[in-house]
Amino acid sequence: MVGLSTQQPIRLSVKRNVVFNVIGGVWTIIVNLLAVRFQLHILGTEAYGLISFGASLQIFFLLFEMGISTLIIREVAKDHSSDLHVSHSLLQTAVAIFWTVAICLGIIIFFSSNWLVMHWITLEHISSTDAEFVIRMWAIALAFNHPMILYFALMSGLQRLDIGNLVRAGVITTYLGGGIILLVLTQSMILYMLWNAITSIGGLVVYAIIVQRLVKGISLYPRFSLSTVRRIWRPTIQLGFNAIITIIFTQLDRIFISHLLPVKELGFYAAAYTLIMGISFLQGFITSAFMPALAADYGSGDTQTMRIRYYKLTQLLVYLIGLFACGGIFLGRDLLSLWTNPETATGAYQALALLVFGALLNASMAGSYVICVVTENLRYPTRVNFGAVWIYIPLLYILTSRFGIQGAALTYVLLNIYYIITLAIIVQRNVLKDRIILWFRRTLIPFFALSFVFWIGSLFAQGFDNLLLRWFIYAINFVVYLLLGFAFLDHATKDSMIKPLQQFTITLKNFAFK
Repeated sequence: MVGLSTQQPIRLSVKRNVVFNVIGGVWTIIVNLLAVRFQLHILGTEAYGLISFGASLQIFFLLFEMGISTLIIREVAKDHSSDLHVSHSLLQTAVAIFWTVAICLGIIIFFSSNWLVMHWITLEHISSTDAEFVIRMWAIALAFNHPMILYFALMSGLQRLDIGNLVRAGVITTYLGGGIILLVLTQSMILYMLWNAITSIGGLVVYAIIVQRLVKGISLYPRFSLSTVRRIWRPTIQLGFNAIITIIFTQLDRIFISHLLPVKELGFYAAAYTLIMGISFLQGFITSAFMPALAADYGSGDTQTMRIRYYKLTQLLVYLIGLFACGGIFLGRDLLSLWTNPETATGAYQALALLVFGALLNASMAGSYVICVVTENLRYPTRVNFGAVWIYIPLLYILTSRFGIQGAALTYVLLNIYYIITLAIIVQRNVLKDRIILWFRRTLIPFFALSFVFWIGSLFAQGFDNLLLRWFIYAINFVVYLLLGFAFLDHATKDSMIKPLQQFTITLKNFAFK
């Protein structure tokens, strides 16, 4: 492994980071999808819902993350001093905060397991003793997972996402892959959750060792610095507020569902949401690959390059996520039947259609938030989020109570429509100084129009009873979308996609003919 002195130039790093993030993201998505399939088939929907409830407790850890990981990415990306001298105190303070939160919340959730089982969730067939054990193992796992967020942020700021994705993929594969083997051999939820806790401890050790080797010249032992806190408190509060609001918007639905509906309904929703998490992973990997370069562009005063990268980012997100959204909206029931089982497909496909549509809307304006972060215009998302939260929480509760998991998914759609008509438009006008019609024309309109082509193809496929023929037509739909969508991309965006693939092909050829 190499230290900081071997960092590559920004322009090369963006392409490299996108490639490694996409590869790592796709692998993570595949492993998660396989794990959910085995969990549903072996343990059943109720047990899967209980496991999903435990995972949703991560919201309490993320509430105290306060946007520090985003600040670390930005500050480390801008720090060109020897051995990260400028950022050293910030890193040690962040480590102290993350470890304190992890230990305290882990203990609280561990000893609250009985109350959660007795007063929050509704079980039908699972014993309260087993449910308490699941929550306690999640408390341990989440506590050790929490500092990994910080370590990965440091790798991102260093633009070593090649190593970061390799480590993350290895940890996730060990946890989920080993868990699948345990389920097949023992069909035991208890052993599966015990494995979850053990691999989380081991994964954190791996993260800590790798990160320390990347920054050999400095110590990453926790050390709280009041002077550092005074220096960063203002951006931390802004980032933290927006991070908390984002967590509420992305996690609170499952908390409400777990309390208002039987845990089995949470299993249906979690199955649909797993696909959305895959989309979110892909979106996060792409945006995190662009963020250091956008920050460097802004820091050097090159706003024109920053604007070009922003449109690349937005087009790439809408183009790629639009493909998954079309599949989820028009082929959701068939996809869920193929992946899970008929009961889950029937219970989850309507929520899935709404969730993936909301995810597509979210992808279209994700670049707007990134621009606010790198240009230090966090007042815009802060104001937008502050206005949204007072409407979102009661609306989520009302729609979930009345319409079940479909109501929760509909709330997500309405939230992202609100973001488009507020944050995206504000950023376009006030930060980028571009006409709003340009944003709609280059990012939304072409790819939304493709959805109608996909819809017509899916209607045609529904007329055939033969499953293989129907999936053949679906495959044609996907190919047509990819080809037509690629034609709609700007030349700069096309080049940013083609050149890394060409370089990868050349590398493979050179390796093959050595």
